[in-house]
Amino acid sequence: LAREIHDTLLQGVTGIALQLRAALPHVQASSDDALTTLERVADLAENTSREAREVVWDMRPNTFNGEEFVQAVEITAHRTIGRAPLALHFTARGRQRRLHEDAQRVVLRIVQEAMANVVRHAAASAIRLSLSFGVHRLRVAVVDDGLGFTVEPDFRSYAGHWGLVGMQERAEQIGASLRVESAPNRGTTVMLELPLPASRAKRALVTRQDRESAIA
Repeated sequence: LAREIHDTLLQGVTGIALQLRAALPHVQASSDDALTTLERVADLAENTSREAREVVWDMRPNTFNGEEFVQAVEITAHRTIGRAPLALHFTARGRQRRLHEDAQRVVLRIVQEAMANVVRHAAASAIRLSLSFGVHRLRVAVVDDGLGFTVEPDFRSYAGHWGLVGMQERAEQIGASLRVESAPNRGTTVMLELPLPASRAKRALVTRQDRESAIA
């Protein structure tokens, strides 16, 4: 399915965007309205193409080790910002660990959606993206210095805007929690917390202790 989308729909949308960009220089200067409309259509086609590529990439059975996953998160963040006038500050702390494939996919998509919301709505100047690997959990935070908003308890109350609901549902799929903190003119923080399974060494230690307790 990913190959079919890439080779048909995605290639077609990309072709539309390229032809529109090629036509723009030839639009007469007197046709300001037509030129503005074409530029908007070209922007829409390019954004649709970029988002479709992310979806196709998300459908592929990609798995990363700890270091590769951190790099993938940073690359996703830069791609989402694109040419927006935003400074990105990225940090990764703790011992990087391999996540389950589903967890990797969800974290990447939530980071993408959270940062896309900043680009579209926040009028921010900077974003801080951080990954914190703890012993028992991974914490992902996207913090901006933008306009902020009043956070409703039920994300479904934002009629017509499904980004927050989608992030919450994705988090629930992998047993993670999503928290959004914001206020008008105070910026916004999106926090994802994902429980991590015990490391192999720790599991072996617990198993040995249980065995010794049973013998005693």
